[in-house]
Amino acid sequence: MVGREHELGLLLETIRSPALILVDGAAGVGKSALVRAMLADPALRGARRLTGQCHRLREPFPLGPVIEALCGVGAQPPGCHLSPLVGALQPVLPELAELLPPQPAPLDDPRAQRHRIFRALRELLAALGPVICVLEDLHWADESTLEFLAFLVCDPPAELSLVGTYRGADLPPTSSLPALCAGVPAHVRHATVHVPALSVDEVGRLSCALLQTSAVTAELAQHLHNQTAGIPFVLEEVVRLRRDQLARVDGWRTADELDDRGVPPAVRQSLRERMACLGSDACLVSRAAAVLAAPAAEELVGGDLAPRPPAHPPADGPADAAAAHSTPARRRRTRHRPPEGQSQLFEDGPR
Repeated sequence: MVGREHELGLLLETIRSPALILVDGAAGVGKSALVRAMLADPALRGARRLTGQCHRLREPFPLGPVIEALCGVGAQPPGCHLSPLVGALQPVLPELAELLPPQPAPLDDPRAQRHRIFRALRELLAALGPVICVLEDLHWADESTLEFLAFLVCDPPAELSLVGTYRGADLPPTSSLPALCAGVPAHVRHATVHVPALSVDEVGRLSCALLQTSAVTAELAQHLHNQTAGIPFVLEEVVRLRRDQLARVDGWRTADELDDRGVPPAVRQSLRERMACLGSDACLVSRAAAVLAAPAAEELVGGDLAPRPPAHPPADGPADAAAAHSTPARRRRTRHRPPEGQSQLFEDGPR
């Protein structure tokens, strides 16, 4: 993987069970791709793989990603006898009805019933033998999932390796996820791996791979890095949108003749979804920032967006950018010269 050699090495070093690995990074930076590269390592070939996904829902399903992961057990039944306790999972895992013991009588106390479910899930995971359980997008996890993970890592099955991906920037302020590693016993391997954006050199190397060429110039690598901020998903979409154009530009070596084809549709949709979660004030700040000629610090963009106008408005600054919110798009581009495609995104984005 381009630019992920260190992170991949850390994952492979930590994954030997029992283990807990949290993979943190921005949207599109390649967390899932990194985990897939780890799973492809021949040394892990004998372990069962289970994968569950957290979904962005207004009311997430309790234990949703854990249940989704365990639905994949059916193809490979547990290798040992399950106690009657595991029958408590019959209502939530009907896909495994033939593999699970009969359901015991429910308990009157909801807290005792939840504890029974947690114990049953742990026993089922322990019965699977060597297993790598990957839970994706834990920033969207429901409270029951986070509570179960805290319960599980305190005494994990001996052959379980648990891997979770999440976006730290999207975690709720009260989330217990970042502290999960603090609760593991001393014998459990654990690590939190941050996946950064790609450097200019790494963008050049990945561009070579995407364009199936031996080299691109430093100029083109810098241009693509400016366009994509080093996010692999965005780079892949930009290259896909411009592939035929790049192929005509001196063998993928210069950026002088590249025109602005706007924001790739997949990137536009991804950002629209993220913008839809913002309040009106945050959308205003984002739209103002989109017409600046270069990235600006949070304090600079947000500091002068209060309703009161300054005594002497600067000719070209945050207050001017805020005023651009009501300025026609054509004039905004003339006044501020936004980066290629950026203003177009926010012209069509959430308002």
